[in-house]
Amino acid sequence: MADDRQSQACFLAEVFAPGRKPEQRRAEADHVRVAAEALARAGTPVLYLESLYVPGEEIAFYLFRADRPDEVDHVLHDAGLEAERISPVMATAGMLEPQER
Repeated sequence: MADDRQSQACFLAEVFAPGRKPEQRRAEADHVRVAAEALARAGTPVLYLESLYVPGEEIAFYLFRADRPDEVDHVLHDAGLEAERISPVMATAGMLEPQER
């Protein structure tokens, strides 16, 4: 399955939620991870990679590997979040690049 995931696209979801405290953002990221793992166990190959929060903008970014953006939307919905936008992204270096074996 790792090889299948390496061939998947990467998506960045933007979630706007003003007034959240850092511990609330950490809890939201945990909910996203749990939702992605549950969807993957159910047969949808989606992988939650990372999240970032920009306090001054009150926006969080969630990074995924998935076949389609609607799979990312499904994960966020299951985690109780709604994306403002889900965009395909491409890495130029780092963890998104397929790893040599």
